[in-house]
Amino acid sequence: MEERTPDVRAAERRLERARAELKQAMSRLAAVRRAALYGEHDADALDIAVLTCREAQAKVREARLELEREWSCALDRSAPEPSSTATRPGRDDAPPEITPRLLFARWLVQTGRLTDEVTPVAA
Repeated sequence: MEERTPDVRAAERRLERARAELKQAMSRLAAVRRAALYGEHDADALDIAVLTCREAQAKVREARLELEREWSCALDRSAPEPSSTATRPGRDDAPPEITPRLLFARWLVQTGRLTDEVTPVAA
């Protein structure tokens, strides 16, 4: 398991606080809606509860993005540096290996049995 950096731990704490605020805002909104169902409608309280809930949701989204950024930075810092002499696999300048399948495909093209033209299929 990877060691968490102080930046990642701080971002996790901010996310947890934002989630707690969202939970509190959602419960307040549910209480105001419940009161409206029982006939104690207060439009101002409902507006405030909805706005508070939206703000809390935005804080959670921001905290998640920040945590993702911190994780990616931590992973970038812990990744080993690529060596300058290493080559990528499959990126050689050598021609492809001649296999029986490749020879067969070349024969199909040369004899005209395989073309780029699309022929309609009879239904």
